[in-house]
Amino acid sequence: MIKLLFNKNNTGYFHRDIWLVTVIGMLNWMGFSMCLPFFSLYLYQERGIPMTVIGLIILLIGVVSALSQVYGGML
Repeated sequence: MIKLLFNKNNTGYFHRDIWLVTVIGMLNWMGFSMCLPFFSLYLYQERGIPMTVIGLIILLIGVVSALSQVYGGML
């Protein structure tokens, strides 16, 4: 199975720039996902924002991300 994933015929299907953008996007979202719990704690403890509002902010981030990916996929 691993040989099939990293076969030159499979990875050569997309241009190198596509792979680069994909990996950079993945690293970006991994970093954001690691910061999100600390961001919510900061907003709650330092700024005094209720957890319900923080949950709505995080929900809004996910909804905007999903909608922008749908729109970006149409381009």
